[in-house]
Amino acid sequence: MLSGVAISIISKINKISFTVDGIQEALKLHASNTEKIKDLDKRLDIHLQDYVNYKDGNLLSHNGLEERINHKWQRSEGEFNAIKASIKDLQGFLVRTSDFKNRE
Repeated sequence: MLSGVAISIISKINKISFTVDGIQEALKLHASNTEKIKDLDKRLDIHLQDYVNYKDGNLLSHNGLEERINHKWQRSEGEFNAIKASIKDLQGFLVRTSDFKNRE
């Protein structure tokens, strides 16, 4: 009877030992996964910051180009108006000095 109880206790201790070993292996695996998750999180943060910088650069470039286009258009519009006024003056001169007829 005493040997049966001893065997039962020893088998329970062995089961507990195997369970503890399994828990240790699972904890090592989870610790490894945690490190992988931290590494992925850092890489994601780097990529997110890179995307934000890329987006900001493109936005600045777009706004700069838009300002340049508007500036060039205003300048061209002023030159077109000056040319139009010169043409009107030339037409007026030609009407006064010759038989020129305006067509519009």
